[in-house]
Amino acid sequence: MKPSSGHWNGPSDKSLPSPSASLAPPGTSGHGDASSARSRQISIIIPTLNEATTIADCLNQFDCGPGSSSVPGGSHGPVGQDASIEPGSRENPEGADSPGGTGSLEIIVVDGGSDDGTPGIVRSCPRARLIEPGMLGRAAQMNAGAAASSGDVLLFLHADTRLPDRWREFVTESIFGRGNAGGRFRFDIAHAKPIYRWIARGTNFRSRFLGITYGDQAIYTTREAFEAVGGFPGIPVFEDARFADRLKTAGGLDWIDEAVLTSARRWERRGPVRTLLLTWLLRLLYTLFVPPRFLARFYGVVR
Repeated sequence: MKPSSGHWNGPSDKSLPSPSASLAPPGTSGHGDASSARSRQISIIIPTLNEATTIADCLNQFDCGPGSSSVPGGSHGPVGQDASIEPGSRENPEGADSPGGTGSLEIIVVDGGSDDGTPGIVRSCPRARLIEPGMLGRAAQMNAGAAASSGDVLLFLHADTRLPDRWREFVTESIFGRGNAGGRFRFDIAHAKPIYRWIARGTNFRSRFLGITYGDQAIYTTREAFEAVGGFPGIPVFEDARFADRLKTAGGLDWIDEAVLTSARRWERRGPVRTLLLTWLLRLLYTLFVPPRFLARFYGVVR
């Protein structure tokens, strides 16, 4: 993944070797079925609000950015594939529009009222679908995107986040191979300064061992589990953490030890230390049952 916007200061190092890199092809172990997994559609749902500086790069990782004519396949999908050949057709019987043959891909961008040209950028992307529900808030936008989608698997992605190579293989194995209701990825920040390494390590410890997961880890789930837990709760902050908690009771929240790469912009805006302390404070107050609507007054600082 090659960052190109001004907020990206180069990819960071991986802290540990990833055991998931040796996963068997989807459907070869656990509860999975190879032919069934290949036919599944994945819907990528991207909530946006004034993301003109990031959304084109985000869409480009699926080979469906402005000017692209290839079928969206993944972070490094096959460029130049005939867009008229649909996954699952006789010309493409495996539904394999990316290495691994994991079914078709749907890209949905749900805009919350951007005034910086974000919708126009999305409209210029031939394979992305723009939804403008006229509502603000990530929870409402992601629920609207899920309602409009047709995928068997839903992956919720922030516009400043990039998925790892082979992400579709890992998600397919997680759900159809290991039988989880959903999961999240390891987290990393696209900045070379040591402070961001410590932030990333702390985030991964918090998620993996304390069970606190946020949306910048690219949470994914089956449609069945999403509907069973009622989607994202209608609260203005920490809706992603509460949603992840609900998935744990609906069939398990998996951990993929491959990193998603997120822009450092929100830490740069107020400084990494100050932003980190504010995040911890808001989380503590949330745990102590302070109303989310009160916490939302300060949430813009750390979003």
